[in-house]
Amino acid sequence: MDCADIYLCPDTSYVRLPNDDVMPAVALLIYGVTYALTIMLPTDDLTSVTKERVDRWIEIVHGPLTSQCEGSQAQFELLLDIVLVYRARTLSQYGLGKTKFDLFADHLIKTASKLHPFEHADNELSEFVGWLCVNFPKSVFDTDNLDLSNLPMQSPLEPPRRFRPPVAQTLAWAGQGLANELHRLTIIEHNHADVDDTYMPPTAPLTASNVANIPRVPKTPQQARRGPEMAGADSDAESDRGASDIPSLETVDCSSCGDGEHSD
Repeated sequence: MDCADIYLCPDTSYVRLPNDDVMPAVALLIYGVTYALTIMLPTDDLTSVTKERVDRWIEIVHGPLTSQCEGSQAQFELLLDIVLVYRARTLSQYGLGKTKFDLFADHLIKTASKLHPFEHADNELSEFVGWLCVNFPKSVFDTDNLDLSNLPMQSPLEPPRRFRPPVAQTLAWAGQGLANELHRLTIIEHNHADVDDTYMPPTAPLTASNVANIPRVPKTPQQARRGPEMAGADSDAESDRGASDIPSLETVDCSSCGDGEHSD
């Protein structure tokens, strides 16, 4: 990720009400990979915009914007110029009175209102800041007299400080937990497959009821059913069933025996 994702969102309840009061604020949303910032920019009532709050904005722009949200140098300069307008109005410097600030606020509201909710605001903010530099005194954006020594911030030109945000730590724990759970399910599935391959259901003991339920194997008939033309042969065979199939010794021809010539 080369820069942060910046969105400028208007107050939804004021977007489609042309006769309503002035939109009280717009939201500046800044998203990095593991960190996010939200800055509410008042456009009407400035009682909450104190010097301490402006200093806090400057600290955010110099510090977390670059060190935690991966903001680029161009994004840093755009947001710093907007914050410096609030600083000049709060300190009543450079002739920036209510009329001039109302012009600034009106233009900021129009810029936020024409952006799609999911549209990056970099290009629109660049045009807005360009308009500021043309219509406002250049001394407003001069940082030579800006005392940053007392702010616990980090310059965008310095290497990032060691920082591990809670969100990243939570995601790391969640990822490790998911990996452990997938590993456990894989082992269970592997063991279950081994059991299915070797498992044989136990044989029930033989009882009288089990034996009675065993299907009987049909016996092969001694004679196949024949057609009408074989009926006579069947009747002859039935009549001969009474006779013995074993031949009588008296009818046996013993001429082939070795003692046949002595039978006389």
